Order: sequence, then C-alpha cells, then structure tokens
Amino acid sequence: MELFGSKFCPFYRALKLLSFERMFEFFSDDNYLKYLYMPLLIDNDRKMCGFLAVAEWITRFDTNKDMDRLWSFKLLTELWPLGASPVLSHRILRHIIADGTGYPDNVKVREARREVQRNLLNVNEYLQENMYLGEQFGASDALLAAMISLLDYVSEIDWSHYPDLGRWYMSIKGRPGFNFIIKSKIAGLAASTQYVQIDFM
Repeated sequence: MELFGSKFCPFYRALKLLSFERMFEFFSDDNYLKYLYMPLLIDNDRKMCGFLAVAEWITRFDTNKDMDRLWSFKLLTELWPLGASPVLSHRILRHIIADGTGYPDNVKVREARREVQRNLLNVNEYLQENMYLGEQFGASDALLAAMISLLDYVSEIDWSHYPDLGRWYMSIKGRPGFNFIIKSKIAGLAASTQYVQIDFM
C-alpha cells in the first residue's frame, strides 16, 4: 500500500497518525505538493482519494463511530474551511509555493482567526467531560490534532484559553505515531517553541 500526500497537509498528517494507531503499514511519500489537500491511497488496483475515504477504510473495523464521524464532519465543514485553511494558506502555503514572497491578507486572516478561536472553544468545552472526540481515539481526533499541529507551528493558538484542549493535545503528542509530525519542519520558517514540546502547558 502507498499513501501519497504532503507533510504540510493536515489530512495527510492525520491519516499517517491514524494508520499508526491502527497498525497499518504504508509506504508513504510526503513530498507530493499536487496532493497537498487531497491525500491518495493506492492498494493494488484500488485507489482512494481524500481524508474521509481513506479514514473510513483505515477504521473499517472500529465500532460506535457515530460521534467520531460527526466531529470529522464538523471539523471538515467548520474549523477547516472557515478558519484553519485561510490562516494556514497565508502563514504556510504562500511561504512554500512562493518562497516566502507572498503577503497575507490581514483582514481575511483576522476573520479566520476568530473562526478558529470559536471552534477551539467549542472543542475545549466538549473535552472537559470527554477523553476523545469519539468513543475512542479515532479519525476525528487524528484530524483535529493534525490541524492544531500546523496552527501551533506558526503560533496561532493561545493555549491559556483552551486548558482542556491543551491537555488533550499533550496526550496526543505523547503518542509514538505523532513523532513524524514533530520532526516535520518547513524550510525557512521556524516553528514555535512549543511545537516540539510534549508538555507545553
């Protein structure tokens, strides 16, 4: 099996983390910018494209996935398109594609930051009484951790506002499957000080 994507893509990061948790072994290539937001899994003659399709295949033996699917849907339709994607496009994607010559649209970034904050507050409230987004560590947890990892790379999260989310994220960062995310760096763009720290709060 082969998994193609970009190490700067949250969906690719999430799928690699999830596959490690479910003990699936892939040959992976994380230098494919053309799959930046569309990871591709090839298993013999079968091809699966996109986070949801590949995640469903990886977790096909999981049970009680209703809440996990609900959170995945919320992250894909709210946090990502309205908040995280615009912020990361200006903070990271322009840097990768234009060698740092792109300048962010500050108005759009401010609007997206407010959306990120709103979503993270909702997740923080939910995690006050829940260990994971679903019944167990699943696709939605991997997806949220991957999105947060990129936002955290460029210091877009003030963790003092999200204590329960922070504790959850530290527990995810401590998993062996998260190591490749910590080691992923963007040439010419320094990571935040807490990006590599597991116990950062």
